[in-house]
Amino acid sequence: PDARTKWLAPEALRGSGGVLLDAAGRRFVDELEKRSVVTRAMFALPSKGHARLVLGEVAAAAFGLPTLAFYEKRGLVAQHDGFAGLAEHLGVPETTLRDEAGKYDAAAAHGKDPLTGKTVFPSPFGRAAGEAAESNGGTFFSLIVTPALHYCMGGLRIGESAEVLRELADADPDAHGGARFAPIRGLYAAGEVTGGVHGQNRLAGNSLLECV
Repeated sequence: PDARTKWLAPEALRGSGGVLLDAAGRRFVDELEKRSVVTRAMFALPSKGHARLVLGEVAAAAFGLPTLAFYEKRGLVAQHDGFAGLAEHLGVPETTLRDEAGKYDAAAAHGKDPLTGKTVFPSPFGRAAGEAAESNGGTFFSLIVTPALHYCMGGLRIGESAEVLRELADADPDAHGGARFAPIRGLYAAGEVTGGVHGQNRLAGNSLLECV
């Protein structure tokens, strides 16, 4: 988490069924929530921002084992044999992980997680559907994740036609028709500097919104 250079963790890790755990081995957020919600939940942890993302065999297969192997070769993903191996790596009791897995799978069967409100469960936690809860959980993959800045979403205040605006210094609230900002003649903005059009969460895609 303290490395100055970080690798981007694809959102498909969570979308495939990856489970986020805190330092005690407990879930704390709906993994499929918006990035802003997940980030706030991570910063509220005692670890101040980093957590463990764990994928069971079903989630790993859905994400893509060759891609996981790519991250594993770079030391970013670790592989573990069953709940026991995962517990040893995380430094938490095996019973805690089994308890979390049981709660998660029960919530999936019910259709809603009472802890986080999660209603979509892409993959079971630690075992294939129908496999006995007493099983060893199969193979797990884990990695440390932390929020990071990797994209510029704004910088200039712009108008409806992308004209760059300046703040008016006139203290008279009735001046300029009550407007606080006015266009700078001939100056328009384009690209990521206009990223505020996304709101609080960047729209997924390939930056076409900024290129228009």
